[in-house]
Amino acid sequence: MTAIVGVSDAARVLASFETEGGPTLHFERAEFTWTRGVTPSFGTVTLANDDMEAILDALPLDGALVFQWGEAGIRFDGCRLEALESERTADAFGGALTVRDRRWRWALGGFLFTSSCGGVNPRDADGNVLRFDRSARQLAGWCLETLSVAPPGYDDSDTAEADPDGVLAGLPAGSEEDPSTYPFVEADGTPAAEVLEELCAIYGCHVCPGVDGYYRLLKPGQGEVPEFGDEWTVRRGLRRGIADAPESVVVIGAPELVQVEVPLVARVPDTDGTLKDPDATTGDEALSFRPENGWNYDSWRVEDMTADAGQTPEADLIRRHLYRLYVPEDDIDVRAMTGPRVAFTRAAPHLVDEELDDDGRKVKAAPFVKGSHVDPEFVEDEAFGLDDSGDPEEDVRVKVGFRIDTRLGGIVFHRPVYAISEGAMSAASLTLVCAFRGSVCYREVPFAAGTPGVYRRAELPDFQYEFPDPDSDASNQDEMDALADAFAEREYEKYLADERAGVYAAGRLEGVGLSGRVTQVRYVADADGMETEAAVDCSPEPYEFSDAERRALIALGAIVRDMRRVRFLAPKEKDTEYVVA
Repeated sequence: MTAIVGVSDAARVLASFETEGGPTLHFERAEFTWTRGVTPSFGTVTLANDDMEAILDALPLDGALVFQWGEAGIRFDGCRLEALESERTADAFGGALTVRDRRWRWALGGFLFTSSCGGVNPRDADGNVLRFDRSARQLAGWCLETLSVAPPGYDDSDTAEADPDGVLAGLPAGSEEDPSTYPFVEADGTPAAEVLEELCAIYGCHVCPGVDGYYRLLKPGQGEVPEFGDEWTVRRGLRRGIADAPESVVVIGAPELVQVEVPLVARVPDTDGTLKDPDATTGDEALSFRPENGWNYDSWRVEDMTADAGQTPEADLIRRHLYRLYVPEDDIDVRAMTGPRVAFTRAAPHLVDEELDDDGRKVKAAPFVKGSHVDPEFVEDEAFGLDDSGDPEEDVRVKVGFRIDTRLGGIVFHRPVYAISEGAMSAASLTLVCAFRGSVCYREVPFAAGTPGVYRRAELPDFQYEFPDPDSDASNQDEMDALADAFAEREYEKYLADERAGVYAAGRLEGVGLSGRVTQVRYVADADGMETEAAVDCSPEPYEFSDAERRALIALGAIVRDMRRVRFLAPKEKDTEYVVA
């Protein structure tokens, strides 16, 4: 655990690393930045030691990072020491190492399992809770206990008496009248750290480690602030204070997603570029090069029909588009998107509906085409899609891959898809099931205590309205509004600070735990002494990275260290393509 410990007055080494069952390493300089969240905090240590080469061979090492100052010290148990860089000079062999706190283990263990079918707090298709298993507080307590960072004797019965120390003060108490306090979790080997991160995103709180070695979930503004005496100095004033608090926070999300069913009709470009009906025999809709007897051939294959036609433009149009190009029967008018060409530029790669993948996980379903048709890949007189009477079945999914052609404003199959009537081919009766991206989701959350006329913009990519049917009232709008409101509240509270807000520094070791107010603590020990720096009610840096962004930066850093050169190739622009397995 992390704890304040007593040390000998004779201690001369300010920072060290006590390995598990091995030697103790003494550092010339150590810098450790303690942060909130589920990702590990990092520090850098340097040493000059004749046994450095042997130490490098033994890395990584597990143990405790210890800072000492007089009779007091602070200890971070469960850390991992890894190589960062080393340098040999004529006189010595020195090196810099990186140390991560105990949260490095969270990505490798601490998985949640449940015997209940459907996960924890499962929902039906309309989002109603089918079974109330664990509230948000009980889920968080379960995670903390799984990761061995819950205070001793903690009770997850979700009562005020069960949490007298406010371990889960940032989460609401469970109430079956408020289903939002019972979030859904797939506890089938899900890492507990991921569940904690998701809970923090939903309810606007942070995972805060304390000097006692235990962790708490607190909202901005919650938790204790140390009494800053004369030994503390204000290193940097508040970056933003109450005078900058906005009147409202505008949450900007992803484009809304609307699932639709689009009836299709077959079309073929004529020699003048206009789209014509391949089954029309007379009038303006008829193709100028349609055979007099229609598409009535014994073979039913487009390739055979054009085998003797040579390489004429008409034959090429037939090969490329006959019963392969299908366009919307009527103009698409979804959320101010009018016309197929405009709409198809906003086509999404997935639907609102979900399905199970090969591993049994829920994923967004891919667009598909259904309807009365015959699969052209058949042997003799047997064809997929025919019922017992030999007629095409209704609403059969087309197993032929297709792509969206934004230029023509329709879809193009990889091979012809059609119906058969009395030995003649005709257009299939098809419907495209897809989703379109509408306008960007936007929600303004007002705060009466803010400065009039001051607005703040905050981006939340997970904020996305989903409509399974444009004419239906069923959507996730209430759930998304609650998510945006919680996010806006968290953003707004960043601007609320008292006179103690800022970055404080002390020229000694001070045990300061993280909370909803203490956002970061930095310890530095070198030959000149010891320093503790604490950021209160403000971000110590111009931008505070989220846990997801920090993980991405950590992964990118590992790639850069392992590769001499990284080359990124941008994909060529092309139409969206869907291949049906």
